[in-house]
Amino acid sequence: MRPSNLWLIRLCLFAVLVCLASGCGDGKVTPQQRQFSEEDWKKVKEGMSEQEVIKLLGKQDEDNKRPNQTGCTLRWKRGRKVYHVALEDDKVMNTVVDDLDKSQP
Repeated sequence: MRPSNLWLIRLCLFAVLVCLASGCGDGKVTPQQRQFSEEDWKKVKEGMSEQEVIKLLGKQDEDNKRPNQTGCTLRWKRGRKVYHVALEDDKVMNTVVDDLDKSQP
């Protein structure tokens, strides 16, 4: 093997190791990493699609998508607040914020 090829193989191996160590392999952002603002939440309006909501707020935890009779409810828990978006036919029908601090007796 020529020395120039060995150098190229080492460089590629080093690049792969750096990517693995830094976590840049899948590019996924977990719901815990994506923090939306109150301004983002206020932009969620009736009639928006699920994809538009996810673009604003980030993807919710998969196990938080709750089916109901005619659609589903998406949930995001951020700190002591739980944000709910009710969808019907892939469109926002209603939004609710539960403040866990205020719901305690």
